Amino acid sequence: MLTGIAALLLSQNVTPTQISTESRFEYVAPLALPPVQIHHQLAKYGIAQSTTARMDLQARILWVDATANLGRVNSEEKIAALCAKAAEVGFNTIVFDVKPINGYTMYPSKLTEQITAWRATSMTAGFDPLKHFVTESKKHNLSLFVALNAFSEGHSFGKRDFGKPDNQFFKPGWGYENPDLQTVRYIPVPVWQNHEISPTLDANTESKPIAIYTSPEKAPENALYVTVEKSGLSENSLTPNPKTSTASLSSFSLVKPPMI
Repeated sequence: MLTGIAALLLSQNVTPTQISTESRFEYVAPLALPPVQIHHQLAKYGIAQSTTARMDLQARILWVDATANLGRVNSEEKIAALCAKAAEVGFNTIVFDVKPINGYTMYPSKLTEQITAWRATSMTAGFDPLKHFVTESKKHNLSLFVALNAFSEGHSFGKRDFGKPDNQFFKPGWGYENPDLQTVRYIPVPVWQNHEISPTLDANTESKPIAIYTSPEKAPENALYVTVEKSGLSENSLTPNPKTSTASLSSFSLVKPPMI
């Protein structure tokens, strides 16, 4: 009891801290681009921030995604222009994505196939964009790093559209060609009386016959419901949905959209 009183008296003697009304954010323009808002306290303080700023070690990085930029890196001239522009606006580092998630490489490889098409863009087989990135980065004093997806060997869009005349996603990938080596993620689907149960809050837009609600009062008014408790089905097995439910915390409701 004495501890509580002492704590109360101490808290009464504390002078309230004056809260600043100034914004923590300010506009800065580190590159030759329109300014952006940053948190000036977090951006200017700390050992890492002060050291890199003082020694001019800040990495101003341009990420060149493989599939999104296939049409921008499919010739020597385009890569030269990209690197020149990056240096002009203030970037000092380029990261080139050389192996996207479909598992194919942007450069000719002895280990896998080279990706030569994506959506509406294409690249000539045998052309090596990485080689030209090395040359142009050195020319403009840019650091160059490569990025790759180490454990991804397939793209679902490539699998979905493979063989179709309008396929825009190259090929499925090595992982789909070797199903015995895939890492498979299983998603459990709850079932009640041979019906798949899926969560929803709107029975009118539910495409499946059964939907589950953890709170019966949240179910639509025009739905029918079944309350299932630990002991099994309740007596009111199929009735109009009451907004005032007596269902216990251990129960849930199965809602069937009305037939049209």
